[in-house]
Amino acid sequence: MRGAAALLLLCLAALSPGCAGCGRPPSGPVGPGPAGSAAGPALVLLPLGAPPSGRGLPEARVEIAAEEPARRRGLMGREFLRPGEGMLFVYPSDAEREFWMKDCPLPLAAAFIDAAGRILNIEEMAPGAGLPEDRVPRAASAGPARYVLEMEGGWFARAGIAAGDRVDLEAALRGVVAR
Repeated sequence: MRGAAALLLLCLAALSPGCAGCGRPPSGPVGPGPAGSAAGPALVLLPLGAPPSGRGLPEARVEIAAEEPARRRGLMGREFLRPGEGMLFVYPSDAEREFWMKDCPLPLAAAFIDAAGRILNIEEMAPGAGLPEDRVPRAASAGPARYVLEMEGGWFARAGIAAGDRVDLEAALRGVVAR
């Protein structure tokens, strides 16, 4: 009888809403992180000029291209990018994306990102300025992408960012509406 009473008390304690952890902090992830991953993001995007996030993760400061004219222009004609800065292309829906390097004198890397913030693939692209259109380097998404992040060539590898990693887009997208 004593064993049955102890078992009943244990069951009641486990079902009690105030005891789920008994005051101890959670020992692991408790649901999706900011980018929608239980493991949390591997990269934080911030608006240009924003202070560091203090999260201990690689950070990129981005200019936003959320409307068609800005997306079409992209980084064409830019002579340089500051270290850790790039452009985030924001689309109103998911679709297969293809980027090209027309009139771009810089080598760039493009991370194609899905709506949940997961990097589908990263493509390195050589400069295309001055090349005939049929020879301009191109890169395509490995699936439907909502965002494309362009950074200087080699940046993702140097930052340890790879396909499958999650990106925290929250600060960069605050107030942004794709059109």
